[in-house]
Amino acid sequence: MEKQVLELAVEALKYAAQVVQYLAAPAVGWALWYVRGIRRDQADFGQRLVRLEFDHAGLKKCVDDRPSGVAIKELAGDIKAVREIVERVERMVNRHEDHLLGGGR
Repeated sequence: MEKQVLELAVEALKYAAQVVQYLAAPAVGWALWYVRGIRRDQADFGQRLVRLEFDHAGLKKCVDDRPSGVAIKELAGDIKAVREIVERVERMVNRHEDHLLGGGR
């Protein structure tokens, strides 16, 4: 009788080991697949972060390089002065033209 109980216990343990094996193998496979996906996502996020930092640095440089409001006002004043000089030169050219075409009158 003891031998039969022992054989049944061994069979039960073999069956339990097979159940654990069938359940554990897919679980381990799924866990490895999941960890690999997390690592891939981390690499993608790292690349995106590097790209965003590079873009941020480029935008910051563009913002730093643009003229300020004071510089724009100075340029507007310079343009106004150049426009006045061009108008004076145009008046002189017109007078010379009129004098030469009018026969010196």
